[in-house]
Amino acid sequence: MQIHQINPWDWSLSLGYSQAVIIPGGCQQLHCAGQTSVDARGQPLHEGDMGLQITQVLNNLQALLASAQMTFADVCSLRLYSTDVSQTLNNYGLIVERFTEFEHKPAMTLVEVSALAIPSLLIEIDAVAAV
Repeated sequence: MQIHQINPWDWSLSLGYSQAVIIPGGCQQLHCAGQTSVDARGQPLHEGDMGLQITQVLNNLQALLASAQMTFADVCSLRLYSTDVSQTLNNYGLIVERFTEFEHKPAMTLVEVSALAIPSLLIEIDAVAAV
């Protein structure tokens, strides 16, 4: 399925995201719960390290997508919940890099929150994908 990026302004493209995406025709959608830096048993990983937590979150999201026979190319939107936006932006390239191989920029929102469900977690990312 082709996901079309909608960008009436181009400033967000250099930041690695689109203003919106449109999915033509009928499709199968995957709405992912927020993924965090946890192992297969749900135990938190990489306490205090935003870069390693982002990497783990993306690994977990990639595994979830693969379970639905999807890839990062199928992701329409991401919502990032961070306890420290500055740290997230310092490691933002880790997120963009995952989509670069697909030449894809999903719609994206970054929100700072005071805490996540487990105190040692710094970031949570949920996604919507479609094929």
